[in-house]
Amino acid sequence: MPKSPQTLLILTVALSALCAAFAAGASAGPWIKAPGEAFVKGGLTHYSAEDSFNQGRDTGMAYTGQTFNVYGEVGLVEGLQAVVDLPVVMGVNTSAAGVRYTNQSLGDLRLELDGALLPELPLAIGVETKIPLYTPIGRQGPGDPAADFPRSRINFPDPGDGNVDMTLKLLTGLSLHPTPAWVTAELGYRARFGGFVDGLTASLGAGWFVWPEHVALGLYGNALVNLGQDADPALRSTKQFTYVQAFVLITAAPLADDLSLTLSAGAVVQADNTSRGTDLGLGVSYAF
Repeated sequence: MPKSPQTLLILTVALSALCAAFAAGASAGPWIKAPGEAFVKGGLTHYSAEDSFNQGRDTGMAYTGQTFNVYGEVGLVEGLQAVVDLPVVMGVNTSAAGVRYTNQSLGDLRLELDGALLPELPLAIGVETKIPLYTPIGRQGPGDPAADFPRSRINFPDPGDGNVDMTLKLLTGLSLHPTPAWVTAELGYRARFGGFVDGLTASLGAGWFVWPEHVALGLYGNALVNLGQDADPALRSTKQFTYVQAFVLITAAPLADDLSLTLSAGAVVQADNTSRGTDLGLGVSYAF
């Protein structure tokens, strides 16, 4: 099957990032935590969009949501780390008549194992599993309740698509020393279960300490591109999107070198079967 322009774009961006990383000639790897080292971050994100989707279907409503998540990385043994991301989502769908549907629940738990490939290469391989910690509307009773949204006003909207995903990814990340800057990139294949189609994922990030060891500015983007067609798009449709973000990182140095504050603003600039909106984020992190 011919690749879509989005697929070609995502491949080009990710492979270009990897090539740029090797060309930089830096010695730092993708920052796999040493045994016993850890990084934790608590974040709060506000997202709003004029459209709302459930199971990839347009609800005809506007959406606002607040997500609080706890993220952590910990080194297990040499060259291997575990990653955990646990979100709590409060989503609100609002109809044109002003009727509000609110749901507050756990979201999609993300578990990941990352392992360094070779010490001399800035590459790692990761296996990520996404597990929904809620029951989506389409599985809450007989038939398909998603066809009658008001019946589910107590737990509508879903905090995610309610699907189990597994992603095999290649990661790279390196410092551009002596310039106080860094670059990261990921490229992965996402296997999806439960009626959604598989996809290709990619991300690219870069940051620069405009005030060394104190304030950094950065850009981040990620994308998901479907690699097939939905069997029954009238029942559920698989989302794909492109997201971009700008952020400011402020450290507490010299009082606490490992404590940082992050402020971010982002937007979904392209979306199919999912909302296209903007977000504002605040995060506090600490490295042990």
